[in-house]
Amino acid sequence: MPAKSGTQFIIGILIYSVLYVSYSLILNWKFGGTIGKILVGLRVKSIDGSAIKLNQALRRSSVDFIFQMIQVMQFHALIKQGQIDILPDVSLSAMRASMYDQKNILTDSMFYVEIAWLFSEFISMQFNEKKRALHDFIAGTIVLTEFRRTKGPKALMWVIGLLFLTFFAGLSMSASDDTVGKIPFQSPLWSAKSPQEIRSMLTEHDIAPTNVNAFGQNILHVAAKTTDTRTFGVFLHAYPELINTSDFFGDSPGHIASRFSPEKLELMKNTGLMQKKINRFGEANIP
Repeated sequence: MPAKSGTQFIIGILIYSVLYVSYSLILNWKFGGTIGKILVGLRVKSIDGSAIKLNQALRRSSVDFIFQMIQVMQFHALIKQGQIDILPDVSLSAMRASMYDQKNILTDSMFYVEIAWLFSEFISMQFNEKKRALHDFIAGTIVLTEFRRTKGPKALMWVIGLLFLTFFAGLSMSASDDTVGKIPFQSPLWSAKSPQEIRSMLTEHDIAPTNVNAFGQNILHVAAKTTDTRTFGVFLHAYPELINTSDFFGDSPGHIASRFSPEKLELMKNTGLMQKKINRFGEANIP
């Protein structure tokens, strides 16, 4: 069953990756821009101003496609090594967190390569007269203003953009603190008196303790900033095996405790299970 689940997961990721890249590839090729560009009056053209060809659209999306395929390879390796226990309940963010937790040189390198690529795109636009990003140079394209934008539509796009940012920021905050809304009874859980009570509540609401929110955090991550010190000790007794796991940002429960409660950090140290972990920003969980 795990092998079948793993295969299904990889097929799903492949389909997602192809759709992700195809969105910009096809729209740029057929319509000269993605929906956002079209709405604000921008068009992707060849450097001579003509419509772009398929091979240019392919080259323009080539780096994104390479990044997606490398991620699929990393997921496949993670599943093959048996690092994921219950595949049907695992999210993409949890898979990424698991990859980071393995301290694989490819995973570590790709994290910084993707960040460097993103920044290089913006930097390259500042140092050429036509504001071309790196993918424009790769494809021989340029982004042009097709029509004069009035203040009305431009202001409307800003408002819509801000609304989307507000919505997703709120969603992320709720995801990080209330386990994606799966626990409508927060108070009883965060004041549990025994490990059995904690396990019972999580099981009742079909919540995997290893992945409780969109950032790939486990129940100890959330308990480290939600509970009092006594109750955190109960959570720690319930799931000691989660003490060294990392979330999407490479934070272990120790990182969270060091920011919110030195007492909880001491509890984890006293277990003798805590290992030194470095997150994506170079911060250690043990000061």
